Amino acid sequence: MLKNNKSNFGFKTFLSISIVNTTQLKLEWGEITGASGYNVYRGTAPYFTPDGSGGTNRIAADITDQDAGTAGVQWTDTGSGTDIVGDANTNYYYMVTAKGSTGDESAVSTNRVGEFDYSLVKTAGTSNNNIAIPLDAGLSTASDLANAITGCDLVSRWVASTQSWESYTPGYSFNNFPLVYGYPYTVSITGNTIFTLTGTVATQPTFNLVNTAGTSNNAIMLPLDQESISSASQLASNIGGNCDLVSRW
Repeated sequence: MLKNNKSNFGFKTFLSISIVNTTQLKLEWGEITGASGYNVYRGTAPYFTPDGSGGTNRIAADITDQDAGTAGVQWTDTGSGTDIVGDANTNYYYMVTAKGSTGDESAVSTNRVGEFDYSLVKTAGTSNNNIAIPLDAGLSTASDLANAITGCDLVSRWVASTQSWESYTPGYSFNNFPLVYGYPYTVSITGNTIFTLTGTVATQPTFNLVNTAGTSNNAIMLPLDQESISSASQLASNIGGNCDLVSRW
């Protein structure tokens, strides 16, 4: 756990994240008055606990601003040989703490940000891929999502209340439906690509599951805070006795 600091340096600032190149990310946050430096923590789970004592997940210590000409504090995660961006097998999440002149570390940190990679594929049979939006990346409509993905030519969502698909085609304003964080979407692509989503860990969703006269299918995303669920049977059990089938694309 982090050691408490009497003032906490007034550490109530927003951490943002952006892609530098095909392997690296840049973090940026507001400068804290009275801070002598900053510690950066990184985990592969969104709600990881920062190890302030042992430093097992501390990836940078006592850092200072890397770009004096730009407002705020900037720091780039070079990954120490690891491809931070573009690896669909591992996603990364970050938080930052401040240090005082005596070396004590603030118990208050920034918000959490993360990067989430999707390996999207086009096969001889179909070009559909299922993804979800677990991070607040500034995407608000289907067109925003289509524009963020290279070669995306269709964005669809399952509407449980009508038990039907709703689709948006880029270039046409018709049916440019709003996105909901935590909800899954199907995207069609013209060729294989890696889509990297970056942003703040969004508020975890609650799903209102319905059973209609037509079918009983509902599309959900496993919320990021449900780290203990790792199988279809565990998901069915977590939903409860009314769940009689779990499927994936």
